[in-house]
Parts: sequence; C-alpha cells; structure tokens
Amino acid sequence: LRSIRPIDWDTIVNSLNKTKRILALDTGVGTCSVSSEIISFVSCNKFNDMFVNNYESRIVASSSSM
Repeated sequence: LRSIRPIDWDTIVNSLNKTKRILALDTGVGTCSVSSEIISFVSCNKFNDMFVNNYESRIVASSSSM
C-alpha cells in the first residue's frame, strides 16, 4: 500500500480479487489503526463475494460431477 491518506481501496480490492488473501500488518495500536480499517472493510464488504460464493460454487461443481 503506497498511500494511507486517503486509503487506496482500489488497490486493496484488486489485490484481494487476484490473490484471495489479505495480510494487514500495522505497528500502531490495535484499534482505530489502518490495518483495522482494512480488515473491517474486507470483512463487511468483500467476505461474501470472496469466500462464500467461492465455497458455494465448489459445492455445485462437486455435486454435478457425481
């Protein structure tokens, strides 16, 4: 992340879409930090898109191959 003011959400979302992973490290406090904002955003806005839909598609694919 090159800029935290303002946070570059597009870069975060593009990386998350590409890798399906996130690593948020911060040397500041645990609450109200940059990493907590990023984790909160991903948890609230992208979790279902990234993980639940992927899991459901794997279930459909495995049941159709039986």
